[in-house]
Amino acid sequence: MVHIIQSVRFTKDSHQTFIFLSPHFPPRFRFFVRALNQKGITVLGVGDESYEHLHTDLKENLREYFRVSNMSDYDQVYRAVGFFIHRYGRISHIESLNEHWQETEARLREDFNVEGYRPAQMDKYKRKSCMKTVFKEAGLPVAPGLRPTSLEDAIQFGRDVGFPLIMKPDIGVGAAGAKKINNEAELTQFYDKQGDVYLEKFVVGVIETYDGLTDHLGNIVFYSSLGYAGGIMEMLNGSVSSCFFYCKKDIPADLKEVGDKVVRAFNVKSRFFHIEFFRTQDGTLLPLEMNLRPPGGITVDLWNYGHRMDLYKNYAHVISKSAPLSYKMPSHTCVYAARRTGVKYKFTHQEVVRRLGHKLELHTEMPDVFSAVMGNEAYVFVCDNADEMKAYVEFIEARP
Repeated sequence: MVHIIQSVRFTKDSHQTFIFLSPHFPPRFRFFVRALNQKGITVLGVGDESYEHLHTDLKENLREYFRVSNMSDYDQVYRAVGFFIHRYGRISHIESLNEHWQETEARLREDFNVEGYRPAQMDKYKRKSCMKTVFKEAGLPVAPGLRPTSLEDAIQFGRDVGFPLIMKPDIGVGAAGAKKINNEAELTQFYDKQGDVYLEKFVVGVIETYDGLTDHLGNIVFYSSLGYAGGIMEMLNGSVSSCFFYCKKDIPADLKEVGDKVVRAFNVKSRFFHIEFFRTQDGTLLPLEMNLRPPGGITVDLWNYGHRMDLYKNYAHVISKSAPLSYKMPSHTCVYAARRTGVKYKFTHQEVVRRLGHKLELHTEMPDVFSAVMGNEAYVFVCDNADEMKAYVEFIEARP
């Protein structure tokens, strides 16, 4: 059953009409909708959440909302977009800012002749094997990798480059489904269970990210970098108990140089980007993944508090082709730390709030889909140095 529901507030007339797929998730993406509406862009929503359950702020900033029963049913989403085109005319943007729906966005743009990335372009943004090809063509060093066509190919690759390996889905979000393979026996055991996989030589290093936003010409109008307590894969498999990351005050010059080169190589326009690198023990930066989205969870809020700006509004400026908002690199570190449901902690929530005091910027519950990596209950706070960050995180995570 498909429902058409019109919101109670209308934006002013605009030459731009933006269809936002699944605008209710993640929950704080409603601030993108608000910023777009305030910029005079007509925002239309397509999602599988009932209108009654949408956040009030989201309902007030959508011109209209089309509910489908299943967002994964392309025909339903296609009909929703067709309805909006019949009702509003030409659509300027179809976006979700969510990696899960990127291929749906691309199909819709092609079917309705909307500007933006098309299905034929998506492999290099979705497949880790194709990303590796772009990295190489840009002249960047990479870890040896292979998309095997058989178990025999996989075993030969392991013999050629040496174990351990990392095996992960060729199309996948972050480190989901990734597994460390220590020998041929483990490779044989897990290979058939993975399906379309990508193998990579295991690299010892620290993850660094280069993240930001580009305008319609591909110019970088905002950039930042995240530091992690441990690898994302380690957080997923439970080998790292800590659950925190932070927005860096200082970005190494070589990271910015290589990150800029990756953005150019992938021709990123009017999009957020999230690039992951390994910093090896000798200081080399090896690119791992390129994502056409902001980092997960509430990272946009982390940027906002760290850089003292409004990335939701800056995105609306990019979409409307207005001058981007100015910003400064952080004078302090903004930190995300989280607790997990079912774990007994030494200090109560009220004690954490009192300890952080005026440095606490945000406290919120995380959606279940993010909890494996990002925990269930998040605290976002600012601090002046690494020692202060360590003390606050240890207080939040302390056990009896």
